[in-house]
Amino acid sequence: MGGDKPSLSDLTVYGVLSSIEGCKAFGDLIENTKLSEWYYSVKSMVNEHQGASDIQHLFGK
Repeated sequence: MGGDKPSLSDLTVYGVLSSIEGCKAFGDLIENTKLSEWYYSVKSMVNEHQGASDIQHLFGK
């Protein structure tokens, strides 16, 4: 939803999915849906802390 940068909704869904990464259900999800490109793109951005300044701005930090 966030376009070039993950939005808060992207981060929320990513957080839920990352909690099951490594489980059989996650493997099924990645293999049988079109989420893998989105998921791994958001994961890369999260790991690189991209968008951190945008989030800090929302909370006045």
